[in-house]
Amino acid sequence: MSRLQQLVQRVILIIIVLLLVDSFTVEAQTGNSRFLFGRLQRSNDKTAVSFGIVLNKTQKVNAISDSSGFFTIQAAKLDTLIISRIGYFQKIIVVSDSLLRKQKNFQIDLLEKAYDLKHVTIAGLGTYQEFKRKVVEMKLPEEEFLMNPSIKSSFPKKVIVLQPQMSIPLGSPVTALYMMFSKEGKSLRKLGEYMEKGKEADKFKHKYNPVLVSQLTGLIDAELEKFMVYCNVTNSFLETANEYDVRKKVADCFEQFKKEVIEKEQKP
Repeated sequence: MSRLQQLVQRVILIIIVLLLVDSFTVEAQTGNSRFLFGRLQRSNDKTAVSFGIVLNKTQKVNAISDSSGFFTIQAAKLDTLIISRIGYFQKIIVVSDSLLRKQKNFQIDLLEKAYDLKHVTIAGLGTYQEFKRKVVEMKLPEEEFLMNPSIKSSFPKKVIVLQPQMSIPLGSPVTALYMMFSKEGKSLRKLGEYMEKGKEADKFKHKYNPVLVSQLTGLIDAELEKFMVYCNVTNSFLETANEYDVRKKVADCFEQFKKEVIEKEQKP
């Protein structure tokens, strides 16, 4: 055998050994989970997508991107990653060998979408004027305190137009007594309290609403309503909570809801 042939055989042997080592390395990596480092970004301008949810459906683990879009999640070969964020189309990624080999953050582009909100008419309440009339005509319990007829006779007989407000200006002592004990005065206070509660809830609807809860939990209709009553997210919590706090609150409540409500209902 010539010297050239010996050299060729050695080169071939070295190549075979390197291929075997690489194959064993890949097999070892794909057989075990490892941490993947990625970043969520908008597809149009590559800016960060914060508080996006990255779910490893195979291993039942999830991660949330930080304010810069970065996240870390455990994954193995052929695991399915589901990426979702309100205002963006959902994305599904199957983990490959090349993805596992990446040493740097891999970029995930998310495409923004617009929601087509249908017009909703609440027939139960009717117009504001109808609602005001119902409150004014609402039957109230009899007054605990009987008024002196001489004082009651001095009240004005004309119709009083009610305006929704929380602070009721009191003038003369007669007007103060009228607003305190009459049905119209009680109706006015009740209407003001109702309007104030509605304004308070509207301030936080961008943080916590049925559309958000349904997307995070997958619940709809009666089950969604039952869960939101069960979770009982208060206005005091929403006042200081950020988007991450709200999502975590919903996730924690949903775990308890599945154990205490859904599993019990499914038992024979």
